[in-house]
Amino acid sequence: ALATTAGKIVHGLAARRAADVGGLAVMSCDNIAANGETTRASILGMADKVDAELAAWIREHVSFPSTSIDRITPATEAALILDVEKQTGFHDGAPVVAEPFASWIIEGEFPAGRPTWENSGVQFVDDIEHFERRKLWLLNGSHSLMAYYGQLLGHTTVADAIADDQCRARVESLWDEAAQHLTVEELNVAQYRKQLIERFENPRIVHNLAQIAIDGATKQRMRAVPILKSELETGRSGSGAAFSIAAWIAFVLGTEEIRDTRVDEIIVAKQQDDVVKALIAVLDTDLAQNDAVVELIRTQVGQLV
Repeated sequence: ALATTAGKIVHGLAARRAADVGGLAVMSCDNIAANGETTRASILGMADKVDAELAAWIREHVSFPSTSIDRITPATEAALILDVEKQTGFHDGAPVVAEPFASWIIEGEFPAGRPTWENSGVQFVDDIEHFERRKLWLLNGSHSLMAYYGQLLGHTTVADAIADDQCRARVESLWDEAAQHLTVEELNVAQYRKQLIERFENPRIVHNLAQIAIDGATKQRMRAVPILKSELETGRSGSGAAFSIAAWIAFVLGTEEIRDTRVDEIIVAKQQDDVVKALIAVLDTDLAQNDAVVELIRTQVGQLV
C-alpha cells in the first residue's frame, strides 16, 4: 500500500493521529472535476481496509477540499525541449509553456487553519461546481469545437482557428447557449468570455488542435452534450452545441486515424447504416433517440462533409 500515493497519505495520517497533533486538509490539485471527493474516497477506501479506528479519525478530523485550475498549458513537444535547451543551455525533458492567465479556485474546510492564498489571487468559494461547469462548457467546450471545426477549415492551432470569422462565430454561438445555464453572478460569464478570446488569440501559446481533438468521444460527452441537453430542456434547439457534435462527427467520418480510447465503439458506429445516429449514440443514447436532434445534427454534418 505504501507504494501508492493513497497509501503514503494514510500512513502519514496514522502518524499524525498517533502524535495527537490534530487533523489537516488533504488537497488534490489534479485536473479532474470533484477532485476532493475523489481523493476522500481513495484515502478512506484504503484506511477502512487498514484500520477502522484510523478511518473514523480521518472522517472526523481530515478535510478534502476540491480545487479547480484554469490555465492553458499545451503538451510538451520535442521542438520545445530543443528550444529551451538552446535558450538556457540546460536540458529539460519536460519543460512546460504556460499562458499568463491563471485561475485557482478552492472549496472546502481547512482544519489546521486556512492559508491566506487569496493574497496571491486564489479564489475561495462555497460551491466550486458552478466554476467547474463554466470552465468545462466555455473553455473546454470551445476548445473541442475548434479542434474539429478548425481542422475541417484547415487550421492547426487555437490561435489560427479563433482568428477565422466562421470559427469565431460558432464559438460565440456555443457560448451564448452555455451562458443561459451559467447564471450565478459570481461567475462573471461576460468577463470570462472576453478573457477567453484574448487567451485563445495569444500567438505565443501554440496549442495544437490535433492534441485537443484526442479522445473526443469522452470529451464531447462532458462538454457539448450537457449544453445541448440543457437547451432542449428549455424548449430551444441547442443548435450551437449540436454543431459542435456535428463537427466531431464530420471529423471522425473524414479520418481513418482516430485517436480515442473509445475507438472500437466509433469504428462500429461508422459501419452502421445511419452513421450519424450511431455516432450520436456513442456520445449519448438519449440524444440518439431524439428525432429532432438527430435530424438537426444530420443537416449540420451534411454542411461540413
